[in-house]
Amino acid sequence: MTNEINLSVFPLDLEVSQRDRSDGPRFAITDGEAALRLAQEGLCSLCLQQMEGPAVFIGDPVSAQQGTYSDPPMHEACADGAIRLSLRITRPHAHWASRRRVTDNASVSAGSSLGRPEEWVMVTVSSYTVRITPAAGGGMMPLYLVGERLRERRFGYQRGMLTEKRSS
Repeated sequence: MTNEINLSVFPLDLEVSQRDRSDGPRFAITDGEAALRLAQEGLCSLCLQQMEGPAVFIGDPVSAQQGTYSDPPMHEACADGAIRLSLRITRPHAHWASRRRVTDNASVSAGSSLGRPEEWVMVTVSSYTVRITPAAGGGMMPLYLVGERLRERRFGYQRGMLTEKRSS
């Protein structure tokens, strides 16, 4: 399957992002309504096509361990593109939003990192479910709960570059 990544709406980078005055993305700030729409419609967060077959989530090690994500899933081919192209992921010193999407009293993955992780984990799963949870500032956000894991790949920064960590 070859998925064309729609760079004008790059929801992983944008995180289904809010837009600034120039209608450009504000990286790492989630547009809860757009994320919720993707969840309800079962769409890939990059190519915006229907999710079928394995789904991939990219997040920090805590999200991978807990099996919960606030960012929408994507196809495997789209995730491969995201891990190479996403400014939020590839730039170790890129701005990272300190505001998160979920209120203090809402469901959120335990120990979720508020800062940039030193390591990114790409988890491929056979299935996932979506729970809707209150978002900071009002509204609702999806919380993705992963099913059976098929594969896991880890990436870290070496000399300012994101590289895949090989298993020993």
